[in-house]
Amino acid sequence: MTIPLWALLLLLLAGAATGFLAWYAWWRREVSGAAAFAVLMGAVTLWTLTYLAELLTPTCMGKLLWTDLEFTAIALSPPAWLAFAMQYTGLEKRLTSRFRWGILALPTVTVLMVLTNPWHRLMWAGFTCTPGRTDLQNVAAPWFWVHTYYSYLLILAGIALYVRMYVRSTGLYRRQALIAVLGALLPFGINMLYVFSLVPPPPMDFTPFTFTLSGLIFGWGLFRFHMLDVVPVARDLLIESMPDGMFVVDEHGRIVDINPAMRRILGLLGSEPVIGLPATRFLRPWRDLVRKYLRTEQATGEVSAGQGENRRWYDLRMSPLHNRRGRTVGRLVLLRDITERKRAAEELRQANEEIRRFNEELESMVQQRTEELQQAYQKLEALDRTKTDFIQVAAHELRTPLTVLRGYTQVLLHDPLLAEHADKRALLEGILSGEQRLHQIVNDLLDVSRIDARSLKVSMEPVRLYDIAISAFGIIAEAATARHIAFSADDIRSLPLVHGDPDLLRRALYHLFTNAVKYTPDGGRVWLEGRVLPEDKQVELVVADTGIGIAPEHLEMVFEKFYRTGEIAL
Repeated sequence: MTIPLWALLLLLLAGAATGFLAWYAWWRREVSGAAAFAVLMGAVTLWTLTYLAELLTPTCMGKLLWTDLEFTAIALSPPAWLAFAMQYTGLEKRLTSRFRWGILALPTVTVLMVLTNPWHRLMWAGFTCTPGRTDLQNVAAPWFWVHTYYSYLLILAGIALYVRMYVRSTGLYRRQALIAVLGALLPFGINMLYVFSLVPPPPMDFTPFTFTLSGLIFGWGLFRFHMLDVVPVARDLLIESMPDGMFVVDEHGRIVDINPAMRRILGLLGSEPVIGLPATRFLRPWRDLVRKYLRTEQATGEVSAGQGENRRWYDLRMSPLHNRRGRTVGRLVLLRDITERKRAAEELRQANEEIRRFNEELESMVQQRTEELQQAYQKLEALDRTKTDFIQVAAHELRTPLTVLRGYTQVLLHDPLLAEHADKRALLEGILSGEQRLHQIVNDLLDVSRIDARSLKVSMEPVRLYDIAISAFGIIAEAATARHIAFSADDIRSLPLVHGDPDLLRRALYHLFTNAVKYTPDGGRVWLEGRVLPEDKQVELVVADTGIGIAPEHLEMVFEKFYRTGEIAL
């Protein structure tokens, strides 16, 4: 019989579709279930192509050879389907090496029985090439039915897993489960009709033809519902691996489910039976939990167990479980270990308490120290007032005898009898010069006391700085000339008039000149520089000399009263 063109194209399309799915799944093999799906699609591709070769082979012996190869794929497909279903629905942990070899044992024997059938006839009792058919007709023997029922059992088990996933899931995962069930049911149903002759014998086995539609269905699931991109996380995998303790009690308070984390929290051995037993039996160390939440359906809070260092804290979440009719059938209890968080919070509380106590002690010490400083400051203020009063009194008391001394000295200097005694006149002039210097010191002391008391009077008027500078240096000009110290103030001749107190300016420059002369070696030079500061509309004066200068460590102290450093040359 000639193979219809539609059959040839349909088988080629089925082989191409399932082959592409096998390649794509293998490329995505890191996803749970993808490797098993790749093996399944690879076996289906081999089944389809070997059946196509069987149809195209003209001789009966050739057809028998392709049938033997075809059964290798047929025997491998059901175990691959079950492995794919178990991995995809979250039962991957149960798919151990022993289990895999177990489900492959009978298919392996089947392949050996096919290859050695001529010697024992347990797979097929014989075969015929029926006129009008393009495939080989094998007469089933006992092992063929063992293989068939075993294969159907594996396929139905995989379908059952997807049905369970469909019932338990929602949304995208439910649609994925439906795609898997539809993709498996179509070739499974057609194969049952063919094997058990439930319909008039067709001219060929249509099972491989259905793989075209199954491939399209699985392809739709892969690219429309992301079967190998968004894999469902099964309940068993989630519950068994979650770090939080979980158990479920029914309406009678009996444990119906518990995860390993809760077993560890309750101190139960891994094999100790708890399912179906009252929860209160295992919650004796949790008397507070039982007493507070025994009759409560929904609650949140914190509970603890143990004493001392062995005490553990848990965050409790209790929720009711309802059936489809809305009736409460149990409670879900979750316990999350928050011991480390509680300990960290306690350590933080203790640290905060220590900081609070330290702050209180520090504030007390600061307050005490402040009071001591205030008392010391008050004493210093009293001493400063006493000093100021003493200086004022002393200065006033000194002025009287100095005035008398000046008057008598001036009278003596004007006595005609001294004209013939130059040495005595020189002595009197020295006395008068010393008196003038003492008088200046007394005035300075009074000014200092007035400055401290903020009572110094300033008389502002236009002042020519050059004249003030010459007048101030003239007081010590004799001492400077005796030590050959040159003085220059020519740089300030062009400075404009300034607004200031001429007497105070003269005395300030006098002190600066005196200081410069004191610390300048013989033969040195003292000069006065000045410049206008346009941004501030002020005049800056600088007294410079060729003396020993001021060390950097003393610069901050130069404006302190009565501070002195270095050797005095005068």
